[in-house]
Amino acid sequence: QNGRTYDLGSMDLNAGSYSDISFILDSDNPAYVQYKDNTTSKIDFENSSNEYEVVGEFEITAESQTDLVADVDLRKALVKTSTEGEFMMRSTARLIEANASGTISGTISNYNEMKTDMEEREVEGKTVVFAYTKGSYSEAEKGDPDGSGVKGRFENAVNSAVVAEDGTFTLAFMNEADYEIVVASFEKSKTEPESKEYEFSSLIE
Repeated sequence: QNGRTYDLGSMDLNAGSYSDISFILDSDNPAYVQYKDNTTSKIDFENSSNEYEVVGEFEITAESQTDLVADVDLRKALVKTSTEGEFMMRSTARLIEANASGTISGTISNYNEMKTDMEEREVEGKTVVFAYTKGSYSEAEKGDPDGSGVKGRFENAVNSAVVAEDGTFTLAFMNEADYEIVVASFEKSKTEPESKEYEFSSLIE
């Protein structure tokens, strides 16, 4: 998050145009979620048993280096698939050429007042910033589109970020475009267990 990356290595490719990359997992080391108590839940992939596809066009030029970033927004990619806590990884990741991308950063100016209000109401909250390509956001985005829980709220956001404790946010590896920013509040009661999910509360003007 916030522009930090993990280096997966490099390889030689023939010059040309490409449309996706795939991460192939070792069948002996399946993907999983690990909780704070060290228990785990299995992760299945949307279209394959051990392959995670990331779609995005890029060019490889002879005698040059292309730096690619696979940006996996877990808010959208990682979803529960059953009451037993199993998960599915959706193929929603973005593939970006790092040297042709930019960063959107900002501050929620009244964030301290928002936190004070939540304390008075005895709720915990997270504020999330969503970036939409200009003109693509509609009010329907803040609802659950099909009730299945697979496609969630703010499904068509290009990127999202949780606002930090100091009210700042960073949306990294953004392709050149005009964007509009949507800010939403998610809350839960302070009496709820840690495992309880934050629920959508409202958009923030």
